[in-house]
Amino acid sequence: MARAQAALDRANTRLFAHFAEEAVLRANDSLAVVITDGVEILGEYGQVEQLVTTAAFLAGAAPRAGDRLTVLTGPHAGAYTLDKPVERPAAHGLREWILLPQKTAAPEEPAP
Repeated sequence: MARAQAALDRANTRLFAHFAEEAVLRANDSLAVVITDGVEILGEYGQVEQLVTTAAFLAGAAPRAGDRLTVLTGPHAGAYTLDKPVERPAAHGLREWILLPQKTAAPEEPAP
C-alpha cells in the first residue's frame, strides 16, 4: 500500500509540474493549483446539475470555504472564492474545490 501511495504522490507532483498555475491562497500562501473548466456536478439521479470551474490542490494545502484564491499566471489568472469541496471517491491525495469568480466593482462613471 505504501508503494502505491508513493506512486500516486509522484504522479500528482508530475501533474502539477506540467499543468499547475501559480496562485496565492488567503493573500499569503503561495502554491500551485490545477484549474479545470467544465467539470460536471451530478445530481441525485446522475443528471448534470451544473458545470463549474475547479481548483485542485496538493494534499499539503489547507483550503477552506470562503478563502480567496488569486491565480497569478496562465489562462485562469484572476481572483476567485473557494465555494465548496468536490466530493470524489478516489481523490488520490488531491483536494478539489469549486471556484466562484470574484465580483469586481463596476467602474464609476464621472459626475456630469
